[in-house]
Amino acid sequence: MQEIQVISLSLNLFPCLSLSLSLSLSLSLFLRFSILLFLFPSLSFFFLSFCFSLFYLYLRLYFFLSFFLFFFLSFFLSFFLSNPTSFLFSFSFFLSFFLSFFLSFFLSFCLSVCLSKLLSIFLSVCLNFFLSFQSHALFIYFFFLFSFFLSFFLSFFLSFYI
Repeated sequence: MQEIQVISLSLNLFPCLSLSLSLSLSLSLFLRFSILLFLFPSLSFFFLSFCFSLFYLYLRLYFFLSFFLFFFLSFFLSFFLSNPTSFLFSFSFFLSFFLSFFLSFFLSFCLSVCLSKLLSIFLSVCLNFFLSFQSHALFIYFFFLFSFFLSFFLSFFLSFYI
């Protein structure tokens, strides 16, 4: 009964953790892009799409490791408590999560590659649109805002998608 309460408490706290994680990751991503774009304004958008795909995989692996650690601890806690029902429950739960993660990980890797290609096309169109302005400072300002909101919403969406 205590393991079920711990699981429900952790799952209730998980959306708050994912929101704070997505906010912190989007801020760090925004700062890195801002520094790079300020130093190198003619940065290739292939690098940006590569960073977004790496960011997606990093987010996915972070959630996998947190879940893995949580179920690993609950599994061995139930083993040391020597309750066979809780042991079988944790083992089956852990095994089903582990298998579902690997299936979704390969699918998400393909999805992230497709998303990065689409994102690079979209960003190059936006770059061409913003370069039509005469002011370079206006382009940098709009692109900073665009990259911040895009990285925040992307990380927020992916944290709840996982």
